[in-house]
Amino acid sequence: MIRCSTVSLMVLVLAAAAGPLWSQASQTQGQDDEGLFDQGTLVTTQPQPTSPAEAAGGSAPTAPPSDILLTSEVVTIGGSFDGKYTSTFSWNKFPDSFENLGSPDSQVFSDELGAQLYFDARPDANFRVYGKIELSYPFSFVSVEDASTYEKNPSIQVEELFADFNWDRKLFFRAGKQSIKTGVGYFFSPADVLSIQPIDPTDPTKEREGPVALQVNYPFGLDNLYLYVLDTGVTDPAALAISPQAQFIVGTTELTVGGLYQKDHVPRFLLTASYTASDFKFFHESVLTVGSDRTFVRTSAIPGSLETYIDDNTLYYTGTIGFIYSTSSPDFTLAVQYLYNGDGYEDPSVIRDNAPAVFILKESGDLSADDLYMRGLHYLAATASLKKIGGDNSPWDTSLFWIGDISDGSGKILPKLTWNALDFPSYTVSLSLGLPIYYGGTNSEYAPKGDTYAISLEVHLGKGDF
Repeated sequence: MIRCSTVSLMVLVLAAAAGPLWSQASQTQGQDDEGLFDQGTLVTTQPQPTSPAEAAGGSAPTAPPSDILLTSEVVTIGGSFDGKYTSTFSWNKFPDSFENLGSPDSQVFSDELGAQLYFDARPDANFRVYGKIELSYPFSFVSVEDASTYEKNPSIQVEELFADFNWDRKLFFRAGKQSIKTGVGYFFSPADVLSIQPIDPTDPTKEREGPVALQVNYPFGLDNLYLYVLDTGVTDPAALAISPQAQFIVGTTELTVGGLYQKDHVPRFLLTASYTASDFKFFHESVLTVGSDRTFVRTSAIPGSLETYIDDNTLYYTGTIGFIYSTSSPDFTLAVQYLYNGDGYEDPSVIRDNAPAVFILKESGDLSADDLYMRGLHYLAATASLKKIGGDNSPWDTSLFWIGDISDGSGKILPKLTWNALDFPSYTVSLSLGLPIYYGGTNSEYAPKGDTYAISLEVHLGKGDF
């Protein structure tokens, strides 16, 4: 996973130098921009070349249909909105009586009010500019530089801002801040090495922030060659991250091989495969690294204390395998995935049993949150969901989610029932009841406070697209 800065001047320089150069077959407009220039979705049939008459300055013939569909005299503007309000009541032990049920150990209310806004400009069939920002409540926050200085900054985040163009309709470019998905996993994706944010297993389809990058794509037949150059906030050009990848389509199987290299980081070699058969999609990812970017801990000679160390020589393998089964009638989805986390701890008790020492290392900066994230060796996750229980006109949905760190025996179970009070194509108003259960020993990964039982009420008011 690459950490990167916000949009840099590279976006403006490359966009200005692009010229009218981008072309692909007709794609859907709006928020689903991954279909315009992402691995596995790039249309590989070549458009018609520029006519000799047009190249010579004469009158050009009627533009081909693909050019007409990819050109717009107006800028498309749209977005999405969601207002979510959640109340959660938690108990440190199972509430086995009405008295205990009425006396939770903690209760939390939270609100998440936000929107995404995007624009899509296509002045020419060969050139496109796309941007997307995210607004979230509170709409401003206060940052403190010192005791006497306060600054109020709007909570606006640029999610994407890029330009698409091409050279002779053979070599395609995307320059700027962009979402890049290089993995095929559902809950876990070790091969998704270019995204800034990891997948949230509880919301695996949520959009994630991408890096500032230059993406170069050369399609040949059904296959594609990619080169990514990523700006990770470095000041030395030699420290830019580089990721070459090759994608091959064989029947209903998609294979990708590639790597990631960056100065002062461990090199990564990756392989992904996905296969579709009827209502099933099977997927696999393998990642091989020489060393690890994780800072490890181990017991020291001083009782009750830990020491950190870095391993940049060991060969680490990380792999995942899983499947997704989905049907449209009924609207049912089942997903299961296993992860072998190569640089995780086979026995994470060194962290669980030394919580005070771990806290000291974090406070001193010797350990980061990334060093403790996904610290187990074996993980398993599954979800099952059924929408419109009882028929197409039913307002009821249900789902069951589970994730477990097999190494330390902790996990989370979340059954949920949703009532869609208003359900229209463009927006919904819904109420959900969840019963999350966190199990495991104290200081474990998914149950740091030990076994915890909760009731969660979640309301979405006006969730939809426009």
